[in-house]
Amino acid sequence: MRSPRGVWGSAWGAALLASTLVCGSARAELDRADPLLVPSGPLPVPEDSAGLPLGDRLQAAETVLRGRGFREMPVLAWAALEAAKDGTRPNFIEKALRLAPRTPGVLFEAARQSGGAGAYGKAVLALLASFPGMIWLLSTLGVALGLGVLVATAIVVSIGYGRTLALHGHELGHFTDSIDPPSWPGMLLGISALAMLPLFGMGPLVILAVAGMLAALRLPRRASLAVAASMAALCLCAGPLLDAWSKISAVQGQGDTLLAVWRVERGLPLPGDEAKLSLAAERAPDDLLPRLGLATMFVRRGDLEATERILANVPTSAPAALRSQAFNVLGSVQLARGEVKKAVEWLEDARAAEESAAVLYNLSQAYGRALRLEEHSALFIAARERDAELIHEHTQIGGTTFHSYLIQPRIPLSSFLAAALAPSTQAADLARNVRIWTLGRRAPAWSWVLLPVFGLAGVVARRKGITRCKRCAKVICTACSPDAAADICVTCERLRSNAGASDPRLRRAQLDLDRARRRRLRLGLFGAGMVLPGLPAVFDGQVMSGYLRIAAVGTAVALLTLVPRLPGPWEVGNLGVALPNVFGFGLLIPLYALGLWAAFLRLRTRKLGA
Repeated sequence: MRSPRGVWGSAWGAALLASTLVCGSARAELDRADPLLVPSGPLPVPEDSAGLPLGDRLQAAETVLRGRGFREMPVLAWAALEAAKDGTRPNFIEKALRLAPRTPGVLFEAARQSGGAGAYGKAVLALLASFPGMIWLLSTLGVALGLGVLVATAIVVSIGYGRTLALHGHELGHFTDSIDPPSWPGMLLGISALAMLPLFGMGPLVILAVAGMLAALRLPRRASLAVAASMAALCLCAGPLLDAWSKISAVQGQGDTLLAVWRVERGLPLPGDEAKLSLAAERAPDDLLPRLGLATMFVRRGDLEATERILANVPTSAPAALRSQAFNVLGSVQLARGEVKKAVEWLEDARAAEESAAVLYNLSQAYGRALRLEEHSALFIAARERDAELIHEHTQIGGTTFHSYLIQPRIPLSSFLAAALAPSTQAADLARNVRIWTLGRRAPAWSWVLLPVFGLAGVVARRKGITRCKRCAKVICTACSPDAAADICVTCERLRSNAGASDPRLRRAQLDLDRARRRRLRLGLFGAGMVLPGLPAVFDGQVMSGYLRIAAVGTAVALLTLVPRLPGPWEVGNLGVALPNVFGFGLLIPLYALGLWAAFLRLRTRKLGA
């Protein structure tokens, strides 16, 4: 017979066991909840809606795609704009803007059809906020500015070399110990020396550098420094700026994955984007961007197993924003399956990597399904304070599908730009090919560093013994005319200072020759200013002012002629043709107007007979 103490002990043990089982079952219910409804199955077959009107077909496709998580549908927007071209269905323009409110090409085409001036500004702003648009804009500016600097440097150096060629030829003639030697043998020797450089594998930039050094040797100090500065600008274009431009331009290549990831996240992927992303994920397992693009595609298809597989083993070396994005997707997948505890763990990892409104919102939903209402309320308030518009958008969406219940944040623009500027094989090959073409096949890849060295060498070793007369342009040499002044020859000095002692007929003939030469020079500069603004300033010694004008003209011509022929992302659309034309004419018109005004002022202030 049991004692009363033993009976009471057995009763307490049974009660404790029962309470443990009840709490355990309750905890198990909290750890696993009903799974979210995830859209799955094939996309709607186009033949099923072929008989419907175009507006109904667009509406049906929009409903399906928004249910799969798409917020930007440029392909449908282009279809709506094509239908609105005849002018009978203007409501399709509004539909296109609703389908793709952030695609630059769609906004520009809608503005062109509707005729709204303010809509053009929105298209330009969308271009600046779009990764394909930003890549296209940077690559376009790189090509235009690079060609402008190259053209300006080539013209300034060529003018300087041409004006000093006779001085070099005169000095070379003194090697024969002759007095007042002819310049043409030395001039031919200088031209032939430059012409022989391509035979040794030297490119046009090396030839330009040698010519710039020879020009800086004989030009006045101010002009010599300007030539050296132009060579330094060319060095930047052939060196670090070329490396940066090649990285940006390589993004637009056919085999690049960055634009494919952007298209997957922002709109409908193009055919072949999935194959690009799969190949990139296999080649570079540590690169998280293509894996996130594939995961986004799998989530929208409802393939949760493939999503987990592609995001397994998130590399710790990846940027914090990308790791947070990957953990957020994995947490969302677990929450869609009903695994609340695992979802909370993944979402907490996402929050630890980088806290964002989307992560806080999803984490609040996970805590809400776990019946942890205090954490749910605090996180929801924190998410709304961080981005109230985003939270309002998702809380107003009807239904309980996976994409309306949870937020799938987009990869930030900074991550795309960082990946675009990262070193790559395509960028290195592009930079190497451009340097081989410009520097020559025999010049080493680092020889762009020597371009400003040539100009500085000419400035440092500048010779002052041979110059030109400012009145008759005759060569003044201290060896041939030791009594001549620094800027005027002996003959002009005698005609100017001793007018009474010289023969009046000889003096009159010489003055007529000087007037005719100056008249031809002014008329030539007038015509040159009409062809290319900035040339007269270079001839007058204002080299930097002329250099900037010529560079601006070269940039404008490149924008008008070359840039529209370059391939660009399809998201840019016709904006890639209109914008270069606007900027090109915007540069050319004021430059030529100012050049025309300066040319007429030159003729007005300086009489032809003076």
